[in-house]
Amino acid sequence: MSGPRLAPADVALLIAVAAVLGVTVGVLHSGVVAGVAVGAGTAVLFRFALRVITARK
Repeated sequence: MSGPRLAPADVALLIAVAAVLGVTVGVLHSGVVAGVAVGAGTAVLFRFALRVITARK
């Protein structure tokens, strides 16, 4: 027993919405990855600078 068939316009709308959602999630995910990379890089540089300052005393 199958339900009512979707009109071609409905199928196109579903595909468009799925594509937009996929792109949005991809952009947000890459933003999170970039944020983690920047945060980790900042932490490493901060520890290096702290060691250099401590070593000079």
